[in-house]
Amino acid sequence: MKALALLEPKSPLTYTDCADPTPKPGEALVEICAAALNRRDYWITQGMYPGVQTPCILGSDGAGRWGDREVILCPSLNWGDSEKAQGAGYQILGMPRDGTFSELIAYPEALIYDKPTH
Repeated sequence: MKALALLEPKSPLTYTDCADPTPKPGEALVEICAAALNRRDYWITQGMYPGVQTPCILGSDGAGRWGDREVILCPSLNWGDSEKAQGAGYQILGMPRDGTFSELIAYPEALIYDKPTH
């Protein structure tokens, strides 16, 4: 598949070939049709985000197709037990887990939602 990868901080994203992701149990393979560029992505490219790990595929927000369904992805992973604040294992899609600047993504089925009709 093709993806936009950050190979090292303070460098431009590289349009490159990457291996297709392999879904783990409980995950689905989603074909990405739309992804949003966020300020967070810029901060990561500049090395101004905590814990930058490269290489990585950025992109927190995405919409696409899962089988015959049009879907959106919830970018929050591992929130934790408290409703007041995220736990220690909290992550946002797009680093360290590969994000939506790619043709395909393997993603937890529980965080995939039908796209609203509007």
